[in-house]
Amino acid sequence: MGQPASGGTREPYFLRQHGLIRRGASPSYGEVMATSDSFASSLDTFGGHAELVYRVAEGQTPALGIEQVSTSWQRSANMYGVNPVDNAAPRILTHQEVKDLREPLEDLVLSAQEEIDRLYGLVRQAGYTILFCDTAGVAVEHRGEDAEANHFEYWGTWLGGVWSEEIEGTNGIGTCIAEERPVTVHRGQHTSAVLAPLCSARTEG
Repeated sequence: MGQPASGGTREPYFLRQHGLIRRGASPSYGEVMATSDSFASSLDTFGGHAELVYRVAEGQTPALGIEQVSTSWQRSANMYGVNPVDNAAPRILTHQEVKDLREPLEDLVLSAQEEIDRLYGLVRQAGYTILFCDTAGVAVEHRGEDAEANHFEYWGTWLGGVWSEEIEGTNGIGTCIAEERPVTVHRGQHTSAVLAPLCSARTEG
């Protein structure tokens, strides 16, 4: 969930510079919010971000702002082999796949409707999405502006998005599941440089 970092829709300059725009529609920041610039210099290039990830994965002291996700970076790189500069489009499951995963959780999803609606009511005007995910990090319920569906799907922040650490590396959903604690992942704290424009905040269900 998120909002445009500076208004409108525009490519982060390091994506444009290196020709590593994700496949699909034009980028839009369905899951973007402002954050500090304390480690922004490391994101000037994909290579700079990858180097930072791999240094932490090898056990070097993490830079300021990275400490809280350093363990996740190590898992992502060393256990799952997540490539920080992979620009593959996020995986979105088919309607049938989502239906199959949601079916065992139907009672839980229905009981959560009021709370999901309440949360969405708080953030809708800011352009955020709300994702309700299963324990594998798959969004089985969501709230968001249907008119912006293509943009949200582009970033995987829509129904059927897959956000496990094994697939996407450090992120607010997958890391929350892996560490069993509330997690907020700001921009360059994601393992993937492509996800650096995003911010994801998740709490345990």
